[in-house]
Amino acid sequence: MAFVKKLIRYFPAVLVMVCVNLIVLSFYGYSSILKSGDQTLCANCLKPQPWHVPHVPEVMGPLKATTPVAKVIPNNNNETQSRSTRNQNNSESIGLSGKKRPDKPWSVDQMDSFRGLMMDRKQLLSKTCDNFRRRGILPRTRSSVYRNLIVMKERKIVWCPVFKASSTTWLHYLLDISSLSQIEKTRLREKYNNSPLNMISKFTFRPVSSVYERYSKEVKGIKSFIIVRHPFNRLVSAFRDKIERYHTPELKDDFYYKVYGGPIVGRFRKAALRRFGSDFFSEANHFGAPVPVSNGRRNAKLPSFWEFVQYVKACRVSRMDEHFRPIYDFCSPCDINYETVIHFENLSEESKYLKGVLDPFGATAEAQIEWANPNLTGLKLDDLTTLYFQTLSSEDIIALYKIYELDMKMFGYSFHLKNITLPQP
Repeated sequence: MAFVKKLIRYFPAVLVMVCVNLIVLSFYGYSSILKSGDQTLCANCLKPQPWHVPHVPEVMGPLKATTPVAKVIPNNNNETQSRSTRNQNNSESIGLSGKKRPDKPWSVDQMDSFRGLMMDRKQLLSKTCDNFRRRGILPRTRSSVYRNLIVMKERKIVWCPVFKASSTTWLHYLLDISSLSQIEKTRLREKYNNSPLNMISKFTFRPVSSVYERYSKEVKGIKSFIIVRHPFNRLVSAFRDKIERYHTPELKDDFYYKVYGGPIVGRFRKAALRRFGSDFFSEANHFGAPVPVSNGRRNAKLPSFWEFVQYVKACRVSRMDEHFRPIYDFCSPCDINYETVIHFENLSEESKYLKGVLDPFGATAEAQIEWANPNLTGLKLDDLTTLYFQTLSSEDIIALYKIYELDMKMFGYSFHLKNITLPQP
């Protein structure tokens, strides 16, 4: 009887222990199934899921094996710049080296090579700046340059937008990866369709020098980048987009005509007529344009490329419009550290890597790069620039090179047309 009484007394406790053991065993059994099965059912949700692991090669997709770094020609001072062994290609046509797309596929697990490419570019930039600094010809950095930077605090991104080097595209991309709601993003795009810089002002800031210096010291893990472009290609692009045509129903209302086009024609048209003759500005000759202007928004009152170049030659660099001002003056890469230097000429490939740097966890994988302001002539960029530069004399080209020399050397670009090779071997 005593045994029965004890059994009745302790039975509930024994039953509870048995139930607990069964629950624990079933849990561990289920966990082992999870571990051996589909990883997307990961039990520990605090750890990064497999699809969130920052794996840059997958972000980039297939790349090309040869580097987009331009071949750099030794200058007259026997300062032979480094040339990546991964690129032995020369551009065709006018020889804007760095522009020809590589033609061997990158292996997806070779992102170390791409990081090495970034290091090569930074080293070339640093050596060029040091060389100009030692020779006492490095332009002084103006404090106002820092106001050109765009700082996105929520992503720790610092970017200097080089206009005519995919700046509009990347302004939209920053909006895409911001934490704003989709409704707010759509509203901002519609409101600031013609002024994309204002579109991102809600979640970015433009620092003064003291604010940026403090920010760069206090914040760890800053992702700074710059997208550069061959100076002569960029110059032609700026002219074609802003000066060669008008953008309003009436020419007199166009901003760039009032500020640049009209004054340029007033100053240089007589010299242009002496050089080219009156037929050069006829309608049959597209009013002096090497290729027809779409929508018919060009007439003889607008400058030719030769007239525009005379203006650029005579203009102080600090007073140039941001669309063709040299990068060394607008972004000051000799004083501001840019971790990633992307070449516009290989942007379709390199943008995939850059997206992996700016958004490594792929939290905004839906953000797509949509190219703004594309070249719609059907001509290769090299060929298009050739057409415009053929209207210039050797003296004009050399004078332009002197204006953009630091940009050319910092970013490894060269130029060849007829008997002109720059930098000179």
